[in-house]
Amino acid sequence: MDEKNGFFNSIKIDDVRAFDTVSKEAMEQRAIENGILDKAYENAKAIIHKLVATGIPEEVEYTITFQ
Repeated sequence: MDEKNGFFNSIKIDDVRAFDTVSKEAMEQRAIENGILDKAYENAKAIIHKLVATGIPEEVEYTITFQ
C-alpha cells in the first residue's frame, strides 16, 4: 500500500487498520446473528455421528451426548 499525502488520498495506514478491525467485528456479529454457530454445531454433531456410526460405541457400552 502506498501512503501519500495527496489532496485526493488522505488515507493513512492506521485508518485502514482501524477500518479492517471494525469490519471484521461487524462481519463476526452478522454471522452470529445469522446462526452460523448453530449451523456449525449441527454440522459437527452430524460429522461425529458419521464417524462413530460403526456400532462400536454401542458394543463397548459408550453413550455419545452433546452439550
